[in-house]
Amino acid sequence: GLKKIKDRPLIFATVADPFKLGAGTSDRDHPPNVTGVYGLAPMDKLIDAMRRILPGNRTLGIMWDPGQVNSVVNMEAMKKLAAPFEELRFEEATVTSSADVFQAATSLANRNIDAFMLSADNTVFSAFESVVKAASGRKIPIFIVDVERLGDGALCAIGYDYVSSGIQAARILDRVLKGEKVADIPFERYSRMTFGLNLDAAGELGITIPEGVISEATLIYEGKTPKAVKPGDRTAPAVEKGE
Repeated sequence: GLKKIKDRPLIFATVADPFKLGAGTSDRDHPPNVTGVYGLAPMDKLIDAMRRILPGNRTLGIMWDPGQVNSVVNMEAMKKLAAPFEELRFEEATVTSSADVFQAATSLANRNIDAFMLSADNTVFSAFESVVKAASGRKIPIFIVDVERLGDGALCAIGYDYVSSGIQAARILDRVLKGEKVADIPFERYSRMTFGLNLDAAGELGITIPEGVISEATLIYEGKTPKAVKPGDRTAPAVEKGE
């Protein structure tokens, strides 16, 4: 769309790095018809949570679609962030379609990985149930950045949910519809992050999540019910997924 659409506003809501896609060189220096909301997946925070939940030497299974620029950017960022931790090593697999995900996940599971570590990837998450199927037989925990999938079998999810990024982009759209020039609207970084834990999955896996980690969560699944909470408060009422 970026290369084809030149005569009308183009507003994006879910992009890891717009500059790698050719959308300008900075938040303010961008094509005159393009603006939106972006941000790398918070892999540093996911790695930190994983190390606190599963301390010690760990082998992590990662998979991604090399044909997606966003996926490659996030995967490279994850490897760079994990590099200082000598106790971590990766087993890798790539996919080109959702049909490849189960085979790739099974291959990783058979390499005695301690956890799946999944960055943002549309191909992988479109077949997330295949990852869960491959992981469940070997009781392998799943750490992801797609918070929408937390209740589907992941143990931990830290990321920027699509609802909040969509709302953020919608506010930009509203400004454009009211007459503001797209060229004058700088790109925005994602502003709301969710730290989610699935205590049901933890119980099934036999994993005890430290209370210090639980106290930092903003979304908890327990009793098959999602609860939005403030850090340190596990008594908030249940809410619908995505609220």
